[in-house]
Order: sequence, then C-alpha cells, then structure tokens
Amino acid sequence: GLNAEQLRAVETTAGPLLVLAGAGSGKTRVLTSRIAYLIGVCGIPDSGLLAVTFTNKAAGEMKERVEKLLGPQASGLAIGTFHSICVRILRREIGHLGRSRGFVIYDDADSLGVIKQALKREGLDPKAHDPKRIRWRIDQWKNAGILPAQAIESAYDIDDELSARFYGIYQRMLLDANALDFGDLILQTAELFRQFPRVLEFYQRRWQYVLVDEFQDTSYTQLKLLELLTAGWEQSDGRTLFLVGDPMQSIYRFRNADMSLFLNTKLRGIGEIRCESLTLERNFRSRPKIIKWINKTFSQVFPEQDDPKSGEAKFNPCKWTRKHSNDEGVEVHALRGSDPTAEVQRVADILIKERANSPTRSIAILVQSRSHLNGLTEQLRPLDLPIRAIEITAPNQHQVVQDLIGLTRALTHRAERIAWLGVLRAPWCGLSWQDLHSLCADDRQSPIWALMNDDERVGRLSREGRERLISVRGVLQLAFQTRS
Repeated sequence: GLNAEQLRAVETTAGPLLVLAGAGSGKTRVLTSRIAYLIGVCGIPDSGLLAVTFTNKAAGEMKERVEKLLGPQASGLAIGTFHSICVRILRREIGHLGRSRGFVIYDDADSLGVIKQALKREGLDPKAHDPKRIRWRIDQWKNAGILPAQAIESAYDIDDELSARFYGIYQRMLLDANALDFGDLILQTAELFRQFPRVLEFYQRRWQYVLVDEFQDTSYTQLKLLELLTAGWEQSDGRTLFLVGDPMQSIYRFRNADMSLFLNTKLRGIGEIRCESLTLERNFRSRPKIIKWINKTFSQVFPEQDDPKSGEAKFNPCKWTRKHSNDEGVEVHALRGSDPTAEVQRVADILIKERANSPTRSIAILVQSRSHLNGLTEQLRPLDLPIRAIEITAPNQHQVVQDLIGLTRALTHRAERIAWLGVLRAPWCGLSWQDLHSLCADDRQSPIWALMNDDERVGRLSREGRERLISVRGVLQLAFQTRS
C-alpha cells in the first residue's frame, strides 16, 4: 500500500498540489494511483484528465500502469509528452492557423538541412556561418516563445541579427514544405490558443484535471501552455492541477528546461493558481549506505535555501526504508573535478580489481549518456576482455534507418522536397550531386516527384543517372498505385 505521504498526495483533490518527489520515492506510483483515484473513486470521466510527462517511454509506462489499475475505464485518458499532446491538438485544430492537418514533423537533421539550404539560397557559405549554431539559436527563441519578428528586435549583435533573419526564412521554408519542427509543436499550439479563444475554451472544458510529471524539466513555452489551459481556474472550483517533480533531478537544461520556473511555481504558483506543497522524502529504492553518503555529501554542495532567480535548489535529504545488511552492495568512488580521463582510468582500475577477485563473473558498466563512453572502450581493449556494447548508437542515427524514414515521409507527403531529395541520394537510387542539380536546381517550387516525371528534365541527367531514376521511378509509381 501507500504510506501516509503518498496517500495524501493521491487523495488531496481540494486544490492545486506541487509534490516534491525525491529519487526512489515512488512518484510514478503516486501519479498513477491518483489518476485511478480520480476516475475510480471520485467518478471523474477519463476524458476529463490530461497527464503529461517528458518522454514517450515514460508516457507508455504510465498508460500501461493506469490500464492495469482501471482497465477499459482509462481508454479515453489523454497521456503523453507535451509534444505528443500538442501534435494531437494541432492535427485537429491547425486549420485555424491556415495550415494543413497533414503537416510533417522535422527532426534535428531535417531542420539542419533546411538551414543549410537557406544559407545557400542567400549566397552564404555554410562553412563560414555555422548552421548548427543558427538552428540552436532558433530553438532557443522558440522555447522562449519568441517569434521571428520579436527575435529581430531583440538581436544583440551581428551574428544574432543573422540568426534572427534566418529564423524568418527558415519558418517560411517550413511553411512551404507544410512542416513543423519540435519547437513549433508547442509554440504553435500556444499561438493557436492565444489567437482563437474558443479553441482554448474547448480544451479548458475538456481537461479539468491536469497532471504533470517531471515538472522540474519544464521549459518556458511548456509553462505558458499550462497557464493557458488553467487560465480562469479558481482555488475551489473543483478543477485541480497536480505537479510532480524533483529539483535534484533536472536533466533537460540543454532543451531549455529552466529550474527557476519550478522554484517560482513553488513560491508563487502558475498564473492565478497557488499550489500547496508536499514532499515525499522516503526512498524505497536505494540501500542505506548510498543514501547516507548522498545526504552527507550533497548537503555540503547545494545552497541552504532555494534561489528562484538563479534556479538553484536546496538539497532535500531523503530517508531510507530498506534494512541495513552486512553486505550493502554499494561502494562509492568519488572523484574531484571533471577530468574524463581520470574517470575512465578509475573505472578501468576497479574493473581490473573485480576481475582479479572473481574472474568468471560478468560486470556491467552503466553510463548516463553515450558521450560518457568516449575513451572507455579504448581503455578497456588492451585488457583483452570480452566486451559487448549495448545501445551504443541510437537506432535513428543509423543511415539506413534515416533513409527509410525519409522514404516513408516522401511517400506520405509528395510535396516535401527535402525528403524526396534524400530518396534520390539514398543507395537505392544514388543520384550524383551533379545529376540532382540538373534535375531540380532551376525549379525550387515544383514537387520533386513532378520533376522526376518530366522527360525533358530527366534527359539532362547522365546516362547512369537516367537509368537509376527511371528504375526507382517505376518502383515508386507502383507503391503509389498499391497505396491508392
């Protein structure tokens, strides 16, 4: 069952609640139990709840847990990431903004390709003007809720002015391709709600119980979206906002997550809503030895009080619930500084020692991200140990996967030029850059598929290029016919 703290978090429905849930405190269980409590005990329709978390995996796990608790009662529950929830809204409502519901969603590689194309159109060398930096700056503006015209006004130097100018060009190119990037999903949803109050009112009436997981990783635009959805709520009108997070576990700063938003919400609330705070301080996961070490060490390096201005949070010690044992199973090897080479060497030394003590035992090395593996495999290779690396490269980083995604996108959206150019460059067609230029360089408006069916243009290609394109064209035509 739930302990007293968890039970209070589940059953407090009189008003908005901000739960500070430390590591291993059972926050996911609390969140799913609260959903089950609202639907199963309070009789709230499942369609009236919105549950938001920060990864698709976490959303899937949450949905699975709720379905185990409630079964068919949870079929209408909206659970997803901020981005996936916004996609659902935009697929239904984006027509209000004069856009097509059949928009495509560009990933980072697609966005970078658009910016490189924009630079070339403007006669600028991508080697002299870093496309990645321009994309990063555009992403910053979008996560701050800043549109192109505002970006130009706020630019602080020549480089920033250039990025702001290309922000506008980039957005127009996305519009021409009927595409949105990840930053647009939340920004455009917020714009939709601001420009069309009746659309906002529909979702305000629909979702009267909003739950947000990992609230410490919220960005400015995500917080503004919550403000819009809860605008007009009153403390005692029955609608509730439930926020769960842990300032100690904020990991999405690189995606513009801002810890000061969490701390300001704790202090002042969201919009007109003031949240009661509740702390879950019992750790059910870790052994006492590691909790003692963390409590002692972290209390010395974190500030004594929250500082909303800087986004620095105080350390909240946790209590262990597991019993002590003679073999705690945990040894902490702390390193001062941030020398990656020293860290890799320490791991290798520990590995050698453990292998000497138990030659037949297998050893697992877990890292926070793939970048932390840099140098580790090189350090271990001379030890002549059998090594098996798991999930070193993300599936979508493999070229073959990217090519298949591009092909799917091209077949689904015939007007999407970037995807079609990728199809013609992929190994199954393999057009040279010169042939690609001959096919479409002087026509930047027509769909690539139309140009592929223009015999005069196809005649401009090299002999090998013509043969390749005609062969692939036939296969793709068959795919279109089959789909129809």
